[in-house]
Amino acid sequence: MDIALANILFFIIIVANLSIGILVLVKNSRSIINRSFAVFLFGVVLMAFGFFLLSRQYPFAYFDKTIHYGGLLILFGLFLFSQVFPEGRISRRKIFLISIPYLLIGIGVIPFNLLIREASFDASGNIVPVNGPLLFPYMIFAALSILLSFFFFILTYRKEVGRKKAQMEYLFTGFGILLGSLFIFDLVLPLLGIAYLSVIGILSSVVFVWLTATAIIKHQLLDIRIVIQRGLIYLVLLGIIAVIYI
Repeated sequence: MDIALANILFFIIIVANLSIGILVLVKNSRSIINRSFAVFLFGVVLMAFGFFLLSRQYPFAYFDKTIHYGGLLILFGLFLFSQVFPEGRISRRKIFLISIPYLLIGIGVIPFNLLIREASFDASGNIVPVNGPLLFPYMIFAALSILLSFFFFILTYRKEVGRKKAQMEYLFTGFGILLGSLFIFDLVLPLLGIAYLSVIGILSSVVFVWLTATAIIKHQLLDIRIVIQRGLIYLVLLGIIAVIYI
């Protein structure tokens, strides 16, 4: 991918997800729904920044950790969100229990290059990773985390009616496209030795942002409709300025 085009796309992804995440927290920082959704969005931001570092061919220790910690936040935020949406009730003990496997991976796996041992770049600038011993088990964990999250979403969806059900339709579609792309292009294909397509996964977050913004504006998701409308206007203007600059 052309570097200038990649920079524009990463800029849009980072600014859009970061803006929505901050607005969600500003609107109601005490809500566990808003917090878990913000964690998911910040994971997307961190992962996109990691791919930006990768596109600039930064040293392995920088982009690798950034991408994997971003992916872990995405998994944790999604699973927690599936537990609390739309009622917003969960005990601290349950949050602690949910956090344990993600904390263990964040503390005991990612820092020690057990997912990707090392990486280099070929003559075309494509990444050539060396898979670590725990990449396959991590892929199984990620798949189970995603499947369980969607299972709980489906159970909730079947009970809801009206506006909340419409909100979930947009979220379910957005989550499905983003997570499906990340799972295929950033876990399965690298495990098979095909890593040069990994950027496609995070680029699909553009669709997720669009669907999320639609749910917020059209169906008042997370009660930040007016704020997000203004934010999208500023984002478009900022994007135009960035494109002209690049």
